[in-house]
Amino acid sequence: MLSPFIWVAIGALIAPIYGLIPIYAVGAAFLNVSVRKKAFSFATVVFLQIGFWMWYTDFRWPELFSYLNRWVEGRSLPVMENASLLIVMLFQLRGIAAVGLLALVLGAFRPSLKEFDRTFLPVFFVVSFFAGTNMSRYMPVVLFGLAVLTALALGRKPQLLPLKSWAIRVALFVALAFTGQIKTAGSAPTFSLPEGSFVFAVDGPGSLALPFYSPERIQVIPSMEHGGNAAAVKEALALAAKKGTIDCALLHELKITHVVEKSLKGEPPACLDLTRTDKNWRLWTVRQEGG
Repeated sequence: MLSPFIWVAIGALIAPIYGLIPIYAVGAAFLNVSVRKKAFSFATVVFLQIGFWMWYTDFRWPELFSYLNRWVEGRSLPVMENASLLIVMLFQLRGIAAVGLLALVLGAFRPSLKEFDRTFLPVFFVVSFFAGTNMSRYMPVVLFGLAVLTALALGRKPQLLPLKSWAIRVALFVALAFTGQIKTAGSAPTFSLPEGSFVFAVDGPGSLALPFYSPERIQVIPSMEHGGNAAAVKEALALAAKKGTIDCALLHELKITHVVEKSLKGEPPACLDLTRTDKNWRLWTVRQEGG
């Protein structure tokens, strides 16, 4: 059994991984302790996680929430993680797996609802909390909750052997659905850039990896949040995606010093000098106007 102390310690350690990590503190409901201890554990983790993000953002963390609507409005394309859970359940393997788990849960409870135990309530609460958002980004949490419900229900009723065999099949299906979902960083570029560099990373993984390999302070665009990018950045991304090229005037307008990419085609723009290659990635230095 996981103690509240260890759970709080884990919650504090994972605080840096996600700006909205306090949402997941509702997992305190899973702790096998009194309601008071669950509430205390929840409050402690939320306090520590919010405290970290307030410190990390120079106390601007609440301000970030004011950007959300603007970011959503600034997206030129819909983002799949905000799609309805129902769409995912109908058209993706993990969604179909969730439907299968839900069917198993209902099947396990159907023979005798009188055997319903209050220990199931915390799991129902967590599943309902995340499912209530109707956002596909929380599908893994919903899947996990349904799997826990299935295990609890079947564990209380040994006589439901047919359902147990189906549970194994669904578990294998869930494992198949998530095979290959986690990408490694092995193919990311490892360029180290000088302090003050302003880099345009044309292809996604570049923008995520560059800060880790550059010991000095650098700036990288585009933003991970597409809706947070300036119009000129979106224009440059669209040009690179559609025609496989970059407009030097745009680079100069944005004051870009370097470009990292692996997908440009044809003759390189006149303002770019090839500096380094790494695997299939290329690092270009932008020749400034008049240079």
